[in-house]
Amino acid sequence: MNKTKEVIVRCKGDMHHSEIPPDVLRALNEGIGETITLAEWLAIDMPTLLRSILPGVEFAEATEQLGKFADGLAGEGVTVRLKKIGEAFFHATRNHPRRTFIYEALGSHRSDMV
Repeated sequence: MNKTKEVIVRCKGDMHHSEIPPDVLRALNEGIGETITLAEWLAIDMPTLLRSILPGVEFAEATEQLGKFADGLAGEGVTVRLKKIGEAFFHATRNHPRRTFIYEALGSHRSDMV
């Protein structure tokens, strides 16, 4: 598929999760791509994304703990998962000596889900 067609497919408003190209979904889950549709945003696997981005923001030591926590939220809706992961992240960084750096790295991250 040429790049022009890929953009057209990705911009389709009524895209279903199964229509997201595997390489696009992989990039989204690894935190190296931005979503362009709500379907893409909702398709992101939050535990996978979390595990992918923590080393890059110099918070690798929390990867296992926060990843397991996020795995346990699989049955929850997207809003609940976002809120609970955010709260867990806040508590994990509360007394971290590089907290400011971590939050600045997250705030400027390429992934819009991050």
